Amino acid sequence: MRFRLGQVAEIRTGYAFRGAVDRTKKGDRLLVQMSDFNPLRDGCFESVGRTDLSIRSDEWLLQEGDILIKARGSDSFPLMVPKELDGALFTHPLVRLRTSRNGLFPEFLFWLLSKSKVQKQICQFSAGTVAKMLNLKHLKSLEIEVPPLSCQQKVKELLELLKEEEGLQRQYVAKKKQYVSGLIENLINVGEKNER
Repeated sequence: MRFRLGQVAEIRTGYAFRGAVDRTKKGDRLLVQMSDFNPLRDGCFESVGRTDLSIRSDEWLLQEGDILIKARGSDSFPLMVPKELDGALFTHPLVRLRTSRNGLFPEFLFWLLSKSKVQKQICQFSAGTVAKMLNLKHLKSLEIEVPPLSCQQKVKELLELLKEEEGLQRQYVAKKKQYVSGLIENLINVGEKNER
C-alpha cells in the first residue's frame, strides 16, 4: 500500500537552543547534535556529549528505533537510533522520524529512506542558497510503498545480519591492527638485541 510519510511516521525537529549549548561530560542526559551525526553513523559514540538541561516534555527525547536525518545541508542519509542513545536529547537541525503505525517496522523505513531514489527525492525538498534546509511539509508528503509485514520482517532480518557482519569486520580489522603492531614491536626489539 502507498502512504504519505507523515501518515506512517511522526516527524519532529529537534530541540532548539536559544543560546549556547551547555554541554558537559557529567550531565545526566546524552545530547545528540548535528556534529555527532556522521560519527554516530560510523558507530562512534565517544563524540556524544551530555547535558544537565531539564526539558518540560519528552517530545525531544530519542527512543531506540527512531530514525534521524539532518534538516540542514545536502546529506539526508538516515541514522537508526541504537539502544545506547535511548533517552538522549536531540537538537535542531536534526529531524526525528518515529513510526506511528503497527504495520511499519522502523528497520524497513530506515532501509527505504536509505535508497538512492528516495534520497534524491528528499534532497529535492531542500531549499536555500547558502545553507539548504529540508522542508518538513514536503517530507511529510513523500509517498512510500509499504509492503506486508512478512516482507518487512525479512528486510529487518537481513539488515540485522548485515549489521552483525559489519561488527565482526570491525573486530577483525582491530585484531589485525593489534597483531601487526605486535609483530612490528617484536621486530624492533629483535633488531635492537642483534645490534648489541
